[in-house]
Amino acid sequence: MMSTRAAVAVVAAGALAAVLGFASVGAAGSGPREHRGKHHRPPGKFIEKHAERLGLDPETTGEIRAMLEQSYAESEEIHAQLREARRSLHGLLAEDLPDRDQVMQQVEKIGALEIKAEKHKLDTMLEVRAMLSEEQRAELVEIRREQRERRFAPMHKACAEDFERLCPDIEPGRELFRCLRQSSEELSDTCREAMHAKHSKYDKHGRCKQCGKEGGCEEGCERCGHH
Repeated sequence: MMSTRAAVAVVAAGALAAVLGFASVGAAGSGPREHRGKHHRPPGKFIEKHAERLGLDPETTGEIRAMLEQSYAESEEIHAQLREARRSLHGLLAEDLPDRDQVMQQVEKIGALEIKAEKHKLDTMLEVRAMLSEEQRAELVEIRREQRERRFAPMHKACAEDFERLCPDIEPGRELFRCLRQSSEELSDTCREAMHAKHSKYDKHGRCKQCGKEGGCEEGCERCGHH
């Protein structure tokens, strides 16, 4: 979890970029980037979706659904506050000579809201997981593993020789792909194309960039062409 200091540092970095270019931003009349979409939807829909395989009874499924609906409403409120705080920061930075204290106070406010949003998401996830049995949690891990395998299968096939040549001692996972990225100039054309295709479809958390769906779009996504 991001500490307050780290969160403020991230926001401050964005604020500094805005300060350096605030004149052009203000002239353009554009607002701060809005973080819309499904990326801040509290976790748990994934569990509800696989209720049958997990062996969840209707009562438990209903409890999870009710919890998620309440959590999502709370999450929306937090992110509405966050968007407003970012708009306020943008307004401050659009001034000819921004007040440093006001800017820093707003950065602190944004950092606190970002931490609040992250804590809320994790709290929801922990509450939902606590409603599962040990066997159901193990099955959930297996479902996630299967999704990762499906998502990374094309890359594993395309980069098999690159794995052995460039990263022979690294176990499969994030570190392996980080190793490949660090050796990007030495990748085969086939592997490079596969990695580019993956990163064009999914964000760093493994969610479809088009529909926000976790684990890819293998079960259908009307807005993306990679099912």
